[in-house]
Amino acid sequence: MTKGICSLDGRTFALLSNSAAGEVSSDVIFKYQQTDDLINGVYRGDTIAYGHIVARFTSNTQLAMLYHCVTNSGQLKAGEADAEVSVSDDGRVRLELQWKWLTGAREHGVSDYIEIPTK
Repeated sequence: MTKGICSLDGRTFALLSNSAAGEVSSDVIFKYQQTDDLINGVYRGDTIAYGHIVARFTSNTQLAMLYHCVTNSGQLKAGEADAEVSVSDDGRVRLELQWKWLTGAREHGVSDYIEIPTK
């Protein structure tokens, strides 16, 4: 069991950049919980009515993720990602995802997320 470079428990993230085929914008907020190497997250905002993530650390800096969401237009989407976890110079956690949709056109891309202060 790998706990990772840092715990994601209680951390909140927002998008820095996304590929064109990505569904989320910087208005979507991601909130994570972690127990040991298992991670659970929820996200919503902008075009996303509700989303859920399950993930686990596969190494000290790598996450394997599965995610699914319902868009505001009622579309169900699901995907998977491999994420690189790092800590920036200012101490915030950063997630860089290589992702692909498992539904629809099965597009793929890259997304970059940064930890934001909890409100």
